[in-house]
Amino acid sequence: MMNYGPNLLEYLLPGYATFSLFKWLAVKIGCHEAALRLIVSLILGYPLCVLYNVALIKHSSFVKHFYFFLCGFSLGFFIYGFRIFHTFATIILVYSILNVVKNKKIALFVTFTFCMSYLLWGYYMTQTDEYAFEWTIPQCVLTLRLIALAFDVFDGYKMSTLQKKLSISKAEALKMVSNANALNTPPSLLHLLSHCYFPGSFLVGPQVAFKQYTQFVTDTNNHLPVCLNQGLKRFILGLIYLAVFQIGSFYWPLKYLISSDFQQLNNFLLKFTYVAITMKIQLCKYVSIWLLSEGCCVISGLTYEKETNTFDSCSNIKVWEFETTPTFGGIIRSFNITTNAFAAKYIFKRLKFLGSKALSHFVTLFFLALWHGWKSGYYMTFFMEFLIMKMEWEASILFFHSNLRLHLFYRTIGAKSTSRCDS
Repeated sequence: MMNYGPNLLEYLLPGYATFSLFKWLAVKIGCHEAALRLIVSLILGYPLCVLYNVALIKHSSFVKHFYFFLCGFSLGFFIYGFRIFHTFATIILVYSILNVVKNKKIALFVTFTFCMSYLLWGYYMTQTDEYAFEWTIPQCVLTLRLIALAFDVFDGYKMSTLQKKLSISKAEALKMVSNANALNTPPSLLHLLSHCYFPGSFLVGPQVAFKQYTQFVTDTNNHLPVCLNQGLKRFILGLIYLAVFQIGSFYWPLKYLISSDFQQLNNFLLKFTYVAITMKIQLCKYVSIWLLSEGCCVISGLTYEKETNTFDSCSNIKVWEFETTPTFGGIIRSFNITTNAFAAKYIFKRLKFLGSKALSHFVTLFFLALWHGWKSGYYMTFFMEFLIMKMEWEASILFFHSNLRLHLFYRTIGAKSTSRCDS
């Protein structure tokens, strides 16, 4: 792993490098120190969002933007130290590209290429044999956020061009572009920093549309009394999943699957069961951090929709469907929702020119594998997803037509029986 230099606290506090409260706690709990700092940061987002609603909700947008930027960047520095400046440098450069490059199509291409290249370079420089808690975690979230922003700016530019060329209304142009999040102009630097470093979504997601975030910041109504209960429910559920992961990992450790003891087991059913239980426990860590981050977004008021009285616009996991669905498609619909929504909107639908849904699906999954990193397991996993989803889709069509033919058969038999009885 590449060494990016000591943390600032090593200069300010002698002995910090040899003793750290979080290092000590991590050893006692049995987890990575960076993982513990990440969980603490997600929890700290709750009082920060409560404070926003109580003390800052009536202030100007400038104050709000600065507050969220300062909070998110501070949490990132708390976890990753000076390495968090990778995210800051990325934001500054993308801001410059979107404002300097007049041709927004070129700006989109440069932004997409730069963000993905920087992320992949980061993966290469920090890769280890084990799962690493590195600055690439918030960087991968940021990559999708900035690419989505570049698409939104491009679509806004395309809308303006269509309005002028075809002399049509903004609503008609928006319908042709098919992107309700299209932006007429790139955001200001502070606005962009606030959006990227928002404490509830900066560290592990979810993905939040820039236009939705803007509407949230400009709202001066305190929704805390309505949102607090819903946010705390997600917080408690997230802690439950975190406890299941931590305790379960002690009895079903992931490393056992690559040990010689596991390889020597002759009972296939036992090995299969152990793999299934271990993988289910490992998934709990993703569910837990997404629930914790979602709860923070809910308490802030970001997800609240007054017209429908709902709070799930930033949900990254649908717990009940994820735990009960009998289909692979159901798992995909309920797991990492905002990332899948990004892939569908900004990658899959933009590949319509390929003329094949299967090919567009394959390219989209390859992009997601590349976004995850260089490890071969990512590409194998998404390739298997492609095959399984294709099989499931074709099987569902056969099942539907089979049931339809069976229904028509019984309906015909029933009709003939009725006619005979009448005669």
